Amino acid sequence: MVWQAEAHVIGGGSLEIINFTATIDNDWSPFVQAQLTIRRPPAADMVKLRAINAAVWVRLIGSNQVARPLSALTADFGGKISTLPKISGLGSTDILTARYSADVAPGLPPETLLTRPSPRRWRLFVTELDDDRPGDEISLRLASGEVLMQRYTLTQTTTYIRAGAGTHLEDLFQAVTAQMGLPAAIEPTGLGISAPVSWEPGVTAWDFLAPLYARQDRRLSCSAEGDWEARTLTSSNAGSWDLDPGAILEQGWTSDPAAIVNGVLVTYTWTDADGIRRREYDTATRAGTAGQPVLTVDRETPYPGTGEAAQILRKVPATAQTVEVTALQDLYMWPGQTVPMAAGMPSASILTTRITFTYPEGIMTLNGR
Repeated sequence: MVWQAEAHVIGGGSLEIINFTATIDNDWSPFVQAQLTIRRPPAADMVKLRAINAAVWVRLIGSNQVARPLSALTADFGGKISTLPKISGLGSTDILTARYSADVAPGLPPETLLTRPSPRRWRLFVTELDDDRPGDEISLRLASGEVLMQRYTLTQTTTYIRAGAGTHLEDLFQAVTAQMGLPAAIEPTGLGISAPVSWEPGVTAWDFLAPLYARQDRRLSCSAEGDWEARTLTSSNAGSWDLDPGAILEQGWTSDPAAIVNGVLVTYTWTDADGIRRREYDTATRAGTAGQPVLTVDRETPYPGTGEAAQILRKVPATAQTVEVTALQDLYMWPGQTVPMAAGMPSASILTTRITFTYPEGIMTLNGR
């Protein structure tokens, strides 16, 4: 399969791609991190790439997989789709999104084979630019939208006054992004904060908001397409995916008992409005264990309430076994999917936690446990 790739500076021109690697990891913030090597663009586009919050679109097109009937896709997504036109109504982490609808002609009857290429797009922000390279090459490190919140640190105290049932998480999100000068929308959760919260000077927008979402069993993240989401932490909507056995190039597993974590302690330290140093704790223990070993995390931010420790515990290993699979690239793969494993592996299936896509190689690496 010959893969195609396109890229352009948002607000600027096209970029000539030499190679591209993107990793999507449910345990990361930012959710997507990538490396893009390009030919040196015109001077005007170099200025845009060096600007604060510079962003690029990258798009891969191609498929190493055989066409699959719609009925099989419907089963993979737990009945979320029954006819092709409904694809454009799915959420951004349901694999088939509105971004793909231009490549899948609407109106086809059920059971029509999906024979068109499978595209994937990334809207990513420049975190590092390296032009000290041989010839005319430019290297860009890129990340999804969470990096914007991680860069923004408050310089004056802002107290969010409304509280209780009248204050929803999405209202707080919109207030923060407006303060940043980058207003954005997020899917409603219907969840509210129970008391006034204060965004203290020196605290990033991310360190302020993310724990508040975690307290409500939500993971704040920005999708590869640039959409903000607040997914439930205790459930997975990624479903399962039958990776073509013929596409697997290499697979293996390792065992590292030292990686197991059964307890989490988060320490919050901050200075309140009266100049007094405060400290609070949040803990979580894995059911059926004594809570050892313990992972400790320090936060220089006001205490948001309980929840973040439990979120962290769900993301750290509960098993000593980790699996890595190298396979021909399938752009429909997504972290959080369950993938069957071949004979000889430690389990019949793995829960994918990380996927790395490559161009022009067309090879992907799956990591899971």
